[in-house]
Formats: sequence, C-alpha cells, structure tokens
Amino acid sequence: MSARLRWVLLVILSTASAHLSATTSQGVAAFERKDYKSALRQLQPAATKGDATAQLHLGLIYLYGYGVAPSSLAAEKWFRLAATQGNAEAEYRLGTLYTFGRGVKQDYREAISWFRRAADQGNAAAQNELGVIYDLGRGVPRNDAEAVRWYQLAANQNLAAAQVNLGAKYDAGHGVRQSYREAVKWFRLAANQGNASAQNNLGVMYADGLGVSVSRVAAYALYDLSAANDPSANNRASGNRNAIISKMTSAEYAAAQVLARELAQSTQLLKTLDQWCEQHDVKVL
Repeated sequence: MSARLRWVLLVILSTASAHLSATTSQGVAAFERKDYKSALRQLQPAATKGDATAQLHLGLIYLYGYGVAPSSLAAEKWFRLAATQGNAEAEYRLGTLYTFGRGVKQDYREAISWFRRAADQGNAAAQNELGVIYDLGRGVPRNDAEAVRWYQLAANQNLAAAQVNLGAKYDAGHGVRQSYREAVKWFRLAANQGNASAQNNLGVMYADGLGVSVSRVAAYALYDLSAANDPSANNRASGNRNAIISKMTSAEYAAAQVLARELAQSTQLLKTLDQWCEQHDVKVL
C-alpha cells in the first residue's frame, strides 16, 4: 500500500425506532435540531423510566457535552442501560468507550463483545470497528481476512469509513486478492460521500496510475478537494498536492485549478469527475 494512503474511522448515528413514546419523540426531535436544553428536559424522565432510545440520546448528550458538562461516566451509564435492552447503537457506543477507556477501564475484549452484538444487528459502524480491531490486532490476533469480512459488510451499507478501509485492503492485497481496480471502486464511493481520506487516496491512484490512467490534473484536483474538506495535519492531501505541482506543466496546472473548482462546487463529485475524465481519455484500467 502506498505510504500516502490512510484510512479513518467515521462515527455515525444510525438509531431509529418506530415505537417511541411521545416524550421520547419530542426529545429526539429537539436533539436533532440541536436544542439540547429541551432535549435533556424531555429525555431525562423517559430514560429514567427505561426508554432505551431516550437512554441512548442522553448518553450522547453527556458524551459530547451537548448543553451539559461532558461526562464519560454519565455517558457510560446511559449507554449501558440502553445496550442491555439490545439497542444496537448503544451497544456500539459502549464498545467505543471500552476501546478508548472513556468512563471505563480500557478493555478490547469487552469492546469486541459489544461491537459484535451491534454488528450482528447490522450496525455498520460496529462492523467497521470490528474490521479495525482485526486489522490492528487489538485484543485478538491480527487477521486480514476477518478484517476484510467486517469492512465488506459495513461498506455494503455505504459507510464511507469502511469503504476507505476496504479500498486500502485491496490496494495492499491484504486479506483479499490485490486489485487496484477494486481499490479505486471503493475509494470512489467514499469520496463521493465527501470523505477526505478517500479523496486523497483516489488522488494517489490518479497520480501513480494505479487502476486508472495517470492524470496529474485529476490527482491535483482531488488532493485540493481533500485538503479543503480536512485541513488537519493528519491529512496528507496538502503535502501530496504541493509535491505534484513540481511535476506539472503550466497547462496541466491551469487545467487542474479549473477542475478543482468544478469538483468543489459540484454536488455530484463522481459525475463531474467522470465527465472530465471522459473528455480527456482518462480511464479506469
């Protein structure tokens, strides 16, 4: 795998319930519109009465300090109450607390237990986390094939982080037959969702001609988009963009800036990129 490729974990909220109490429904609605004061007032009594959805959202409020002082201990309490009722999102959240030792003693085995419960219910974020666990060997022996299995399940549910992770496995040929074409496929899907890591990785593929025709113009534009979406030091897109400039002709650089603006303004990244590639005979190999 190229040293410039990296994968990241996205945390998503995927809980839904068709049978919420009126109080819980009001609390969840307030939570979603970021009226956390009202959410806390509505959710607290429902959570105390045992409503798992209210407990989950109350845990999120305390975990992130939405309108209250952050408290991993309080978050753990409410996540556990919801998780013991089989709430998949709460099971996943409890697993993350054990992974990072927040509100509980760090324990990968315990994290795996909760992630598996959530993953077995189809929670994509938990499936991706299990992939990471087997990828890195956290609490279990490293197992690339098992990592790929979990990444695939989550990627099939359109979780961008899992798509990036799966693409990286295909790029390296770890746990799966090496295929740049497959790597490009998964990076494209995640990039189209706005995932900065995938956009950077896709840029690498164009820069090096891996699974696609070499195109410094497309690589620059994707690096530029990635850097704008994630300007943190962890994202290598800015450095990759600066490095490729030295290899570009003045005409390529001018074209790359135009394409970069088009990608930044587009609401359909892949459609815009593919149209440009078709016009310039840049193909998937």
